[in-house]
Amino acid sequence: MGRKKVQAALLIVVLFSVFTLSAAAGGSTEEVHTSFKAGKGYCIGDDVSFLVNYHLFRRPTGISRFPDGGISRTVAEGVFQVSMGPEGAFRSRRISDTRVSGFRLYSLEDSVFSGHEEHEEFDINRTNQLMRELGPAALGLPSPLDYCEKSRKKFIKDLIELKGDYQYRKEIIRRLDFDQAEAGEILTAMEKHQAGLKDFAQDQYRFYSEDTKVELRKQGGLE
Repeated sequence: MGRKKVQAALLIVVLFSVFTLSAAAGGSTEEVHTSFKAGKGYCIGDDVSFLVNYHLFRRPTGISRFPDGGISRTVAEGVFQVSMGPEGAFRSRRISDTRVSGFRLYSLEDSVFSGHEEHEEFDINRTNQLMRELGPAALGLPSPLDYCEKSRKKFIKDLIELKGDYQYRKEIIRRLDFDQAEAGEILTAMEKHQAGLKDFAQDQYRFYSEDTKVELRKQGGLE
């Protein structure tokens, strides 16, 4: 191999290493996706508490998706105890530094909530519904935006282009706290973006954008 080819190969390796380290450290503009599984609610004094198996990750992009779709990169994970007070305020504490299996989550419940009764109304359907509706930050969990360095303008662009998943977009809407005028402008831009798509892509955008549009209307006071 010639000297120039060796230098080029070394440069590629260095750049790839820098990119990988930066992404792992959280210094990235890539969207962060959210995965979670909540357990049953328990009565602890006046609080309702439950465990959440929580995962924040970046999906593989570009060449890293080949040959088998690639491997997602974890940016944060763990098991958290989420507690809701009688006034509806949430707080959380970390139980485990890593995610656990479903069986292990049940074992942790037995250990953490030993001596406490299950809450009749807060089964796993209700706790997971709370997670989906309120979003991670509202429950005191790490937000996907804490690991994504973008300007306000770029976050708005992500909303319009439906980047990331619903929890990522929900966190953008809540954190940026749009007024009626801003929310209306973004909704108009989303409709324009949708109109510019063709056939299946347009139908897909219409379907996947609806929950984000609903959240925008709600947070912007347009409902």
